Amino acid sequence: MILLVLLFALPMVALFALSRHRALTGIIAMGVLSFLLAAVYALQGAPDVAVAEAAIGAALVTLIYVLAVRRTGRLVIVAADVPTLFHRQGNELVGLEYDLLARFAEEEHLELMVHFVSPQEVADAVKNGNAEVGAGGMVSFDRKGCLTTQEHLETALFAVGGQDQEAPPPWIDAELEQLAGSLRKGKRVCVTLDLARFLALGGDVIGTDRVQVRRLPELHSYQFLIAQDCQELQVKLNRYLERLRNSGELDTLIQRHLR
Repeated sequence: MILLVLLFALPMVALFALSRHRALTGIIAMGVLSFLLAAVYALQGAPDVAVAEAAIGAALVTLIYVLAVRRTGRLVIVAADVPTLFHRQGNELVGLEYDLLARFAEEEHLELMVHFVSPQEVADAVKNGNAEVGAGGMVSFDRKGCLTTQEHLETALFAVGGQDQEAPPPWIDAELEQLAGSLRKGKRVCVTLDLARFLALGGDVIGTDRVQVRRLPELHSYQFLIAQDCQELQVKLNRYLERLRNSGELDTLIQRHLR
């Protein structure tokens, strides 16, 4: 009876392993398959073959594959937390840019590793090689030291605080909640915000007379930042974004997240 159950389970586990998008899940399933095979060999009176299968097929080979995947099967992302683009919502990650990168990682059989940092720290982490991709409302200017992908969404820029005659204030270097708290307390704040961050502040902050807002004339675009030594990743992401744009799927995703 046990032998029949094992023989029935073998093809099911094999199909499960072959159908996994995440490489690590498939490797673990193949390790389970090797253990099942070892059990079948033992029940069939071949303990030496069973031991060899368990030691080599299940243990050694699985370990080698896991170590290889841990080294090459991840896509490390640093992101600023920006509603509608790349946002923590409870225990889940949501937003247009997260959706784009999650779909790309699934196609490439990569596991996403996401770390949230301040907006200014995103570019620094990518420049220093601590991450492969920078996301979370990265606007297409002043990104020296990083590669960039093609644009995936246009955005206006807004100067919050300062006088009309002044040059645009510096780019935001704090979390949105911290910025909103400062504005509510009436503190003098002078920053430049993209559209997603500007809208995320809410009307109770930017709709008051004490906060001066002006829209800057130039249009900019959101892009992903790529580490300098990841040219192949840049090419793949550009091809992926171009394919989504040509098929109309990018517009569908934009409407879904930004409606």
